[in-house]
Amino acid sequence: MRLVLAVAALVAVAGCGSPTPASSPSSAAPSIVVPSLLPPSPTPAGSTTSAASSGTQAATAAPAGPPHVMVIVMENREESDVVGRPDAPYTTSLANGHGLATHWYGVSHPSLPNYLAMISGSDQGVHDDGTSYSFAGPTLVDQLAQRGIGWKAYMEDMPAPCFGGSSSGRYAKKHDPFMYFTSITGNPGQCARVVPHGQLASDLAAGTAPPFLFVTPNLCDDGHDCSTKTADAWLKGEMQLVMGSSWYRQNGSVVITWDEGASDNTCCGGAAAGGQIATIVGPVAGGLLYDVSALTAYGAAFVLMTGAAFVAVMIPKPPQRRSEQATTLATLFAGFHYVWNEKVVLGAISLDLFAVLLGGAVALLPVYA
Repeated sequence: MRLVLAVAALVAVAGCGSPTPASSPSSAAPSIVVPSLLPPSPTPAGSTTSAASSGTQAATAAPAGPPHVMVIVMENREESDVVGRPDAPYTTSLANGHGLATHWYGVSHPSLPNYLAMISGSDQGVHDDGTSYSFAGPTLVDQLAQRGIGWKAYMEDMPAPCFGGSSSGRYAKKHDPFMYFTSITGNPGQCARVVPHGQLASDLAAGTAPPFLFVTPNLCDDGHDCSTKTADAWLKGEMQLVMGSSWYRQNGSVVITWDEGASDNTCCGGAAAGGQIATIVGPVAGGLLYDVSALTAYGAAFVLMTGAAFVAVMIPKPPQRRSEQATTLATLFAGFHYVWNEKVVLGAISLDLFAVLLGGAVALLPVYA
């Protein structure tokens, strides 16, 4: 999976990778290190480059090369509330068909600290959903801009780009971390990248969507105020839109995560205490086929397996030496005797048999869920 950008975006909500919270809302955020995807542009001697000026430059020229990564953030569900649940069939199919993080935790409660941590690597010492906070940064997208890598955040029900209000319809600022950092809000070029969700479809259709996309559904579609079934249906529609785009076909990956769970489950000595959440990475080609229908996915697997078997049959056999010794019960049991006495061979075969047995049993569990 192509996760260079996505891992950086979500490092703060990873289980044992969760950062230690800052001491106060006014404390400076730690530096966020994003792996270099492109060589830095040469800087003339004696000159300086700010995140703000880099953001303006990135708005006019999006370089080719970086992988395409989208992050979608859903709301307030433990992993067990969505994966394997009858009211979340699409989410479950993604988890079963692609990568699922099994040790992933929210940073804390309520929502805002988790969103801040996603893009800055710190909860900034915040422990509520206040809308008047302001932080200097840096953020993940500042570092992307410094490397000339384009980004855009799509907020459902946001009334206008760079909207600074606390709410509008079902848009909530507490789920829009970009509007809390002055490195974004104080730079028109950067702030213009935080836009209403309706622009996503047109950007994908026109082929103008940048490499890194961040999507926040509204308070109903993310599951905050509405049912898991509603959120699952919205997610299916969103993924169909994305997977049908040229943006996705050009080195695209999607990371779906939840901001926090409903419990106080913790890990890593209390560094993450926002409940165990699901984070799904994908989809890949198999997911595209499964999205058409289960029959298409299994049919493709059958065709490929049949083709592989045909090719295997066509492999020429090397000349075989004919044994001068007749096959008897003694020669038959000689093989068992050899395996029993060679403990390394016996252990390897036993391990393989148990792995197949237990793996098959685990694979059947969703049938009985």
